[in-house]
Amino acid sequence: MRLRRLAIGTSALGLVAGGLTLAAVPAHAAADFPYVTCGSAGSAGPSRSLTVGGSYTIQNVGSAACTSVTSNQASSYISWTSSDASDTPSANPTTLAAGATLTVSADAQGSETLTISGGGYTLTMAFTVNAPSPSPTPPPSPSTPTSTSQTPPSHLQQVALPASGECTDIDDSGLAWDTGLTGGWTKAWGEWIDNGLGGWACSRTLQYSTAQSAWVTAS
Repeated sequence: MRLRRLAIGTSALGLVAGGLTLAAVPAHAAADFPYVTCGSAGSAGPSRSLTVGGSYTIQNVGSAACTSVTSNQASSYISWTSSDASDTPSANPTTLAAGATLTVSADAQGSETLTISGGGYTLTMAFTVNAPSPSPTPPPSPSTPTSTSQTPPSHLQQVALPASGECTDIDDSGLAWDTGLTGGWTKAWGEWIDNGLGGWACSRTLQYSTAQSAWVTAS
């Protein structure tokens, strides 16, 4: 199993005094920039790769609203919404209120740049949207062995980790492969995730138990 080391920036620090709340802006890794600070001078130009159907969030932790949210594409590969209803229009709003979160959704394969600015700050973020990873081709449905046949081979199954991060949320109604089995999924590393870059998946193995004369799941 391949392990990845994650760098965690300084966490946000809240200070409350006389009804005034001050928030320290977290530090960010070079490849990840989930915050903008409209209202303070500065700029950043990170990039982000997404898969069709995926999403990415950007929060305005600055003291002022971002007065401009624009794309460099007429026909979008991405779309975005704001958590603040005052940001209009509701689809692809052109502003981002202070404290609001922008959710960027990957709609189609291609490249698009989103620029968020206001109060002297500008974030220019390049998104590359990749085609979804193909699902592994299932082998022929396993069959119950007869007394004269050999025990059939086990079958490893992996699916992408749900957005909830919990393998118990997988809908595996179509993954029983004529065994009648459900559940048994555990979090594991999938080399096929993110176009071969690897990522977290949910994994289980269908295997035939000669002791029980039935198919069972193993993690």
